[in-house]
Amino acid sequence: MVSILIVDDSAIDRQLMDGLLSKEADFDVWTAETAQDALDQMRQGMIDIVVTDLQMPDKDGLSLVRSINGDFPDIPAILVTAHGSEDIASAALNEGAAGYVPKTSISKKLTETIRNVWALMQSERSYEKLAQHTLKTEFKFELDSDAALIPPLVDLAQQTIKGIADCETVERLRITVCLEQALLNALYHGNLEVGNSFPIPAGDELPDAGLNAILQERLNNSFFSNRKIKVLVQVKTNRVSFIVRDDGGGFDVSTEETLNEGGRGLILMRHFMDEVKFNAKGNEVTMVKYLGKRRDSDTRVPEIAEDEPKPLLYGRLIALQSGRETELKNRRILVGRRKSCHVMIPHSDVSAHHCQLFVEEGWWCVKDLESSNGIKINGKRVDKGVLGPEDVVSFGRHEFQLKYVPAELGAVGINRPTLK
Repeated sequence: MVSILIVDDSAIDRQLMDGLLSKEADFDVWTAETAQDALDQMRQGMIDIVVTDLQMPDKDGLSLVRSINGDFPDIPAILVTAHGSEDIASAALNEGAAGYVPKTSISKKLTETIRNVWALMQSERSYEKLAQHTLKTEFKFELDSDAALIPPLVDLAQQTIKGIADCETVERLRITVCLEQALLNALYHGNLEVGNSFPIPAGDELPDAGLNAILQERLNNSFFSNRKIKVLVQVKTNRVSFIVRDDGGGFDVSTEETLNEGGRGLILMRHFMDEVKFNAKGNEVTMVKYLGKRRDSDTRVPEIAEDEPKPLLYGRLIALQSGRETELKNRRILVGRRKSCHVMIPHSDVSAHHCQLFVEEGWWCVKDLESSNGIKINGKRVDKGVLGPEDVVSFGRHEFQLKYVPAELGAVGINRPTLK
């Protein structure tokens, strides 16, 4: 069951989207009239995905996306855009939104977009732990023109990025959305030369009758069916890059520059990735996402170096009961019961999104996300606080010791920062 929060000040639009999504048996739909109401509901830890309008009375969608990205980094936001809001939509995509759906296409695209985002969020595989000890990886594929090959490839990339790259859940989701869009474009618009008259199915969705007839015709014609899709995936701690090339005739990418349904995939690529380049023919796209601090001189996709340093660690969280250690690879860590959390504690006394650990002025800090059983530092109940290098933090009844060196994280002196 996926919990979806609809945020829209228009009662008619809320009812429209609520009615549409509530038809899905595995969708649990909630609504909010204002951004503040939405944030209050999210603090209860029961929301998986937010669908928000861009224009609301107390806070526009852009500000809401910023708040979600800052306070709930593992909850993706999907924008609903009206005509004339293209500039705001572009800014919101840059601020951290996971996707968008034009209001004119809600009935066709909203459910599909949510399912696609949820599928990427939920993908978990047994090799995840092994991937966490990998410094770099590269995959090369030559795919037949078969839509069934796309979801497992995207899933492989998703899990590899999760184990190696230094990025949050939503950032990882946005990166893999770009890979999926590039593969769908290569298959349908490139190799099979399907025009923009038909909606292109995402993931493992079935094509509609009109598109299916064209696909069967193309796949029975060796001119189309023998074409391949070549894919290169490179994942390192601080960079993810994809190259996708089809055997089609190419296209003029300059004709797909606006926020419209025809150029939706290209728009997402250009907003979510740092570099998007097409070859002269238009049948190959190179996408690069830099993670962490990017050097100004690093303007190409470099080869994987043999002497690449180990991933930066910000400390270790040690469970006092079991002795299990969790390496802290990000400066912001979500702790909770859900699988999407960086530190998952699958017990009933831990809330879905229990608390957030974050580095401030070189010191690890903790903030309760209005959990049911709260947090403690060295046995004392707090809403937020600064953790010393040997302090014990409790999530519900589960105690962990945090081990780190403040000076290595940028702390100056021995005085702990004052939290606002």
